[in-house]
Amino acid sequence: MRRLCRVSISRHGQSKGLDDKPKCRAGPLSWFFEGAREVGEVHSGFTLAVRHSWEAIANAVDKVMPRPPASPDLKGLSTSAQPTLWLTGHSLGGALAVLCGAAFSMTNTIRLVSGVYTFGQPRVGLFNFCNNYNQLLRSKTFRFVNGEDLVPRVPFRGWDYADIGSMIHFDSTGAPVLESTQWRNFLSRSIEGFKEFFNISTHFGPDVGDHDYRQYENLVATHQSELAALPFA
Repeated sequence: MRRLCRVSISRHGQSKGLDDKPKCRAGPLSWFFEGAREVGEVHSGFTLAVRHSWEAIANAVDKVMPRPPASPDLKGLSTSAQPTLWLTGHSLGGALAVLCGAAFSMTNTIRLVSGVYTFGQPRVGLFNFCNNYNQLLRSKTFRFVNGEDLVPRVPFRGWDYADIGSMIHFDSTGAPVLESTQWRNFLSRSIEGFKEFFNISTHFGPDVGDHDYRQYENLVATHQSELAALPFA
């Protein structure tokens, strides 16, 4: 049986000022990771959080997923089943999980990522980065969004931020739907006053409204059969 290496990014909530445009500045992934390809721009704050812990993250993965031998003949390569790497997180932790997936796939620290699962995750990069990310990991990345959770709406698309992977929306009945009409309508709804929305978002916590991580846990646990039946491309 194949073993799993699950990296759970456990930090809940988001940084104060998530929607403050100066704090949503983006920079090329190559600024943060040596050897990274020019794949587009990512949220500077989120990416710095990963970069500051990257050595510890990579070392932890190396301990449970030894790298293949560097010799051309692969002498010493294990013939037994090896662990697989899965990344997950809620809210800010979800953003960091996505960026870890990017770093494992687009830098010198190449590791095969088997899946990325996020819950209530904010956007992490501009359109150019998201397009390149999706070419590598779209089929392995799943964003869960509960009801009218506000966090996945920021940073705003108007600032050139975009979404990655496949989005599973738990609609008003709690049913999981791929890219639901309810969610599209919610995205297109005008926000009455940027200041009002800013005040809401900056005081958001991991257990507030539809962003509550316990709601996500319950929805996933109680809708296993519906999730398994979703028609992923």
